[in-house]
Amino acid sequence: MKKNIKSKEALLINLNTNQVLYAKEAEKRAYPDSLTKLMTVTVALENIPNLQNKVTVPNSIFDYIQQTNASIVGFKPNEKVRVEDRLYGVMLHSGADASLAIAKYVVGDEKNFVHLMNEKLKELDMNQTHFENVEGLHHGNHYLTAYDLMKLLQYGMKNITFKEIFSAKQYGVQKRIYVLKGFHSQAHCLIK
Repeated sequence: MKKNIKSKEALLINLNTNQVLYAKEAEKRAYPDSLTKLMTVTVALENIPNLQNKVTVPNSIFDYIQQTNASIVGFKPNEKVRVEDRLYGVMLHSGADASLAIAKYVVGDEKNFVHLMNEKLKELDMNQTHFENVEGLHHGNHYLTAYDLMKLLQYGMKNITFKEIFSAKQYGVQKRIYVLKGFHSQAHCLIK
């Protein structure tokens, strides 16, 4: 099995018994990149009671997105979009526009939303993880471990809506369809 695993960090467990079948640098801190959005969606689902609400995508996020060259779903400034559509945009397209819009909708800004994410880490006993943003952009103090990622996935998959969003291969919004991206398929490998 070692020959086929190219990742620097890896963890394979039996989900029925929680027995570790294979671990490679699973306790080593790594930059999560778009895997950050698994926590973004988790926290959003726990703080938004009605996913059908339509909210405006704030114009204020687009300068930051352009400056950082972050990936986007393609929402337009001031476009009214259902919360559910944003969550699919976060997970399937790894959209920073969707992630930042969700953060602003829940608590007014990214900083306060990140605080909620880090509080959730404590609750899930994810002691080797820390977040600095909602979109997964590189930061020296933004990291996780394979062990902590598994805790987050196990927790998330208990939520039916999270599981539906995470498992979706595509999702249509008006005339848009989001297709499964790389980080998503990699994360799927972790839970199959």
